[in-house]
Amino acid sequence: MVTKEALQLAVVFLVFSRFTTHQAWAEQECYQEKIKVMNDCKKTITKHGRYIAPSPLCCHVVEASGMACICSILLPEDEDEIGPSKLVRQAKDCQKPVPVGSKCGIWHTLHPYQVRNVQSPNYFSGPFV
Repeated sequence: MVTKEALQLAVVFLVFSRFTTHQAWAEQECYQEKIKVMNDCKKTITKHGRYIAPSPLCCHVVEASGMACICSILLPEDEDEIGPSKLVRQAKDCQKPVPVGSKCGIWHTLHPYQVRNVQSPNYFSGPFV
């Protein structure tokens, strides 16, 4: 009886550890993608100034990246350098849109029909608290 319970506990532990390890690997991979996007797309996503259309190299990097994952791991320090709204717009312009409702830094993305001011697209709803 004790052996059966120990075996069940071991199986549960292995399943749990597999899922948490996979998530940690994904976040590490996503972190590297974030660094690459921030470096190769700096002109497009810089916090200051107007939006500049992404270069072909930038779009190539974006297409190979998990943009929703990148958005989900943005830190306040990242937002000192880049604009999350520009990151989301860049992803859309590169045909790799961030899913509606995704968290991007401290913001949530909105569906374009929820945006009131069409002249100045703002793809976010208030700070995520």
